[in-house]
Amino acid sequence: MHNPRNQALERIVWPHVKNKLIEQLIELEEKLSNTQMSATSSALFNFPAVAVVEAAMIIESGWDDLLDAVWVVRSPSPTAHERLIQHRNLHPDEAMVRIQAQSNRRGIGNVEEEVAKGSVTAVIDNDGCLNTLTRKLLEAWNDPNCWKVERD
Repeated sequence: MHNPRNQALERIVWPHVKNKLIEQLIELEEKLSNTQMSATSSALFNFPAVAVVEAAMIIESGWDDLLDAVWVVRSPSPTAHERLIQHRNLHPDEAMVRIQAQSNRRGIGNVEEEVAKGSVTAVIDNDGCLNTLTRKLLEAWNDPNCWKVERD
């Protein structure tokens, strides 16, 4: 369950974060509509530009309606634990506390329920192999069921 102090802080901070997110998405969309992707990037990737919002709280905050897709990339706890220690410089105990706290949050702790409701459009398991992750991301990219809207 949420700590009342955290809930109060979220009520204060989240509206400002949401407004900033919306501003940045609008700004990015305007920039993209005013310019063409370079021939190099278009040839390399062969798909349109996309904005990636890395936000663990997007479901909990109820902002998933701002996005055309919400993909959850999940890793086994030992892998996530090691990544938090190595890449975020957390103490092992702090990393474990973070993993346990997130496992109870909406959208992370109940991914299957969020998929059933349509809040999460794809779940990608990441065991740490870059080739496998890349393949799974491309499969999701090309799967119309992994999107909330029809894409061009």
